Amino acid sequence: MKKLACIVTLCAVLLGATFASAQDPKPPSIKGTLDINYRTRVETTAAGKAQPGMKDIYSYNLDVAELFNFSGAAEALPTLFSSTLGRETQGAQIAYNLALAVRNPANLTQIRTIGKLVGIVPIDKTGVYQYDKGNLRLAVNATGTAKALESAFRGQAAGKPPKNESTVERAKKKAETIKRQYQGKVMAITMTDYDKMAFSNLILPAGPIASMYPETTVNGEMIYDYDRSVWFFNGVTMAYVGADGKNATDRISGNIKWVEDANRKANGKGQYDFDVRVNEPEAAGGETAFFQKGADESAFFAVDNTLAALTGTAVYQDTLQGTTTVKSAVKIDLAGSKLTKLQVFNLAKILWFVEVVPMNSD
Repeated sequence: MKKLACIVTLCAVLLGATFASAQDPKPPSIKGTLDINYRTRVETTAAGKAQPGMKDIYSYNLDVAELFNFSGAAEALPTLFSSTLGRETQGAQIAYNLALAVRNPANLTQIRTIGKLVGIVPIDKTGVYQYDKGNLRLAVNATGTAKALESAFRGQAAGKPPKNESTVERAKKKAETIKRQYQGKVMAITMTDYDKMAFSNLILPAGPIASMYPETTVNGEMIYDYDRSVWFFNGVTMAYVGADGKNATDRISGNIKWVEDANRKANGKGQYDFDVRVNEPEAAGGETAFFQKGADESAFFAVDNTLAALTGTAVYQDTLQGTTTVKSAVKIDLAGSKLTKLQVFNLAKILWFVEVVPMNSD
């Protein structure tokens, strides 16, 4: 690896001197690749279940906020149950081992590894990600005048149980309604066939620079609507202490929609379209807005470029065996219009580290 041309410049990056928005007109982004090898879907038992000890591999090369890169892999071990008594025979977990590197802002081809995203998250048999019982953390080495940092994920995120629900169990679900505004009016859609990822005081770690990227507490739900193939944000908040020392809370709304190519069965193509809104203004008129006539449902997914939002795509080139996805090559290209680097980094931690398995489950 080549040495950086100017260690002073690197130290300035780590101290945050080059991150002032006035000096960086480009919106902060999330760009890179994610390659997924679903080994548990290929190497199975005679009954079609995953072999004990077999893991799915998620390989990252992800740039966040232009100057930071995560590379390496996360390995997901599924829950297994005995075929006779239904007892848990293998506990699920995700083990992360990603190098964290920083680019030289004066020469982006120069890069230095400064730490890791590393550790294990156990997942109980009901689908709850038990961060408090794991050790997933962001560990940054002391570099130049920048201090070392170690900050852990904590709290819980409750996902889909490992066993598929029966038709009867799905029918018993309470209908969920999501509201969204469009051109000053409020509309709503109701979901009856869905799964959730519910965040309960989930703490995202500080870093890579503690003063710029503080610990953030996440609450709320991401709901996947099977009928519309959409992830919706429902009451999601990200709370942290801002640079001014005051408490701040970002409200997350919008959606992530899965769109399949018309010839997907033959070419394996599809993509997620992102319209993730941050602190979306309330509709004019307050409570009376709920009694105004809204647009039709297609407007629910209209992108409003005037709002602060994370938009773009994650394009999938999947390898299919029948209707089963066994590999995915994902190209991520997201931009944070009118968002701070902190907001984009927090969304990256949620979407591509916490949510990586649920968002890629068939």
